Amino acid sequence: MAAAIARWWVLAPVVFVGAAAAVLGQAPAYLVDPLALPQAAEVVESMHRAGQIACVVHSDEQVLSAYTSDFEVVSSPDQLDRCDAVVVVSWGVDLPLRDEAARRFPSLTTLPAYYPAVVLRREG
Repeated sequence: MAAAIARWWVLAPVVFVGAAAAVLGQAPAYLVDPLALPQAAEVVESMHRAGQIACVVHSDEQVLSAYTSDFEVVSSPDQLDRCDAVVVVSWGVDLPLRDEAARRFPSLTTLPAYYPAVVLRREG
């Protein structure tokens, strides 16, 4: 142990350089939002201001409600008829309902993030 303590001054710069390299190498991942929640909230609010109805698939409202509440929640395919667009911010939602929304709303806009969100709209 005494030998390790005596050599600490040699190893300290190596440890410091390694830690700095790790921070610089991983910093870009920490600067990107993991989910596109602010962007999705802006889409939802702009649709609300335009008199349109933005919908989210059940369970996405739990994460998006921290940013906005100007949306309708859909939990069944028949509720999609009242939506002008469907915003999907996470991919852990009801998969059959998400797939049905993608079928009915074929125009897709991607909101960039580490896990991108999408806005599904009707064509035309």
